[in-house]
Amino acid sequence: SGEAIPTIGYGNQLSAENVRTGTVNIKGVMVDWTKGITRQQALDLLETKVVEYEKAARASLAEANLVNPKMDAALTSLIYNVGVYAWDQSNAKKALESGDIDKKGWIKVTKIGTKQKIISNGLVNRRNGEKDLFMEGYNESPLGSGGRV
Repeated sequence: SGEAIPTIGYGNQLSAENVRTGTVNIKGVMVDWTKGITRQQALDLLETKVVEYEKAARASLAEANLVNPKMDAALTSLIYNVGVYAWDQSNAKKALESGDIDKKGWIKVTKIGTKQKIISNGLVNRRNGEKDLFMEGYNESPLGSGGRV
């Protein structure tokens, strides 16, 4: 099995520096996460991180010339769950940006570096939900062309 990735709050990955120091920056305040964080701190951290994931999602959608709020939400969710680095390296991103949106990359879970497949029913279900939402947005888009502008 794979190496555990330490997280806090709503799945925010801790960096090696966060682990080493036992602190994390939440809205400009260094917080000792080793004693736990409050619900509000978790929400603040999530809010800060979602901006990063939305930016990556919107960049890929713009590259593919696609515009739809459901597609944006689905892709932001996917990138939130896999991380920006993994998204940037993924075949799913390459397929989307080249206009081939119906790839199976939505359900593949690959550990970066080892290329080892990690299958989890929960992750497969989540990826399928994200893909369904994305495709719903695609199918609703103007002129039946997938929202291409």
